[in-house]
Amino acid sequence: DHRDLHSFPTRRSSDLSVETLDPTHLGSSITLSNGNLTALQGGAGATNALSIHGYSTGKYYFEVSVADADLSIGVSSAYTEDSTVLSIRMGFNNYSVALNNAGDWMYEGGNSDTAGPSFSAGDTLGIAIDTSATAKMWYKNITQGGGWIGTSAGDPVAATNGRAFGGIIGTAPWHVGLGMVGGDSGLATFNFGALPFAGPVPTGYTSWPGT
Repeated sequence: DHRDLHSFPTRRSSDLSVETLDPTHLGSSITLSNGNLTALQGGAGATNALSIHGYSTGKYYFEVSVADADLSIGVSSAYTEDSTVLSIRMGFNNYSVALNNAGDWMYEGGNSDTAGPSFSAGDTLGIAIDTSATAKMWYKNITQGGGWIGTSAGDPVAATNGRAFGGIIGTAPWHVGLGMVGGDSGLATFNFGALPFAGPVPTGYTSWPGT
């Protein structure tokens, strides 16, 4: 692919215990590279890539560096919940809530709520997810600046105005990942904590574990 990934996180060989996207349960048109942290849409069909591990308790933070913004980023039930978890784009199946590049939350077959700032190629997003009973998520565009956004301006530490996903989609454990559409050219790299984060981790949150 001709797009420049040199400025994006590159996984070190010493970070083999850190979380990655799951190469064994993956949408058919997505290709993984960079130690399974970089996902590229490379064919027809709308497909998803999810983290290997999912959780039903804990507060976690990770970042996504976007090279091509034709994608959505969010939280999902495990691939074992239903075949559409991987075959229908995240946010458009009934088992996920995801942020698209226009700054809208997508859920339950493509319903949408406006969240806040959009994202585009070259942006790095910070994502905070509370997988406990609160079951909410927030994001911020670190590159463009600004604060945390859930349903509106919010705070993952105070758990205010988070975008709820518990009770809307399937069941825990919750996985994170991204969705892409065939014919588009989404490209993004996840940092689950193998490298220093571009933004501060919210108080009380940790990087997405790899165990």
